[in-house]
Amino acid sequence: SDGVLPRGDVHGFRLSLWGEHTAAYSPLYLEPDSPQCVQYINRIADINWSIFAEDVPHNMTSHLMKYPYLVGPDGSVNAIQRYFPDCDSVKALVEGAPQASVPNILTT
Repeated sequence: SDGVLPRGDVHGFRLSLWGEHTAAYSPLYLEPDSPQCVQYINRIADINWSIFAEDVPHNMTSHLMKYPYLVGPDGSVNAIQRYFPDCDSVKALVEGAPQASVPNILTT
C-alpha cells in the first residue's frame, strides 16, 4: 500500500466521534495511527479523568476518559482507585465483583 490512509465513512465517523468526545478538533485526528495522535487523545482522557475524579463537581464539555485501570507490562490489570468517584452513596467498585445472576461470559 502507498501509506495513504482511507478517508471514507469510517474516517468521517471517527472524526465526528473524537470531535464530540473531546469537544475539539485537531489535525492530529487525520493520522490516528501516529504516536502524536495517540498521545494527544490519551492526554485529553487523562485530564478529563482527573477533573471527573475531583471532590468538587465540574461542568465538563469534553467527556473522553480512560477507564481507571493500569495495565502492567505483563498484562496484569489493576484499578487505580477502589471506587468510582461519582458513586459515593453506593460505593461502586471499579473492579466490580462476581455476581451469581450474571454469567462470567458476559463480564470477563
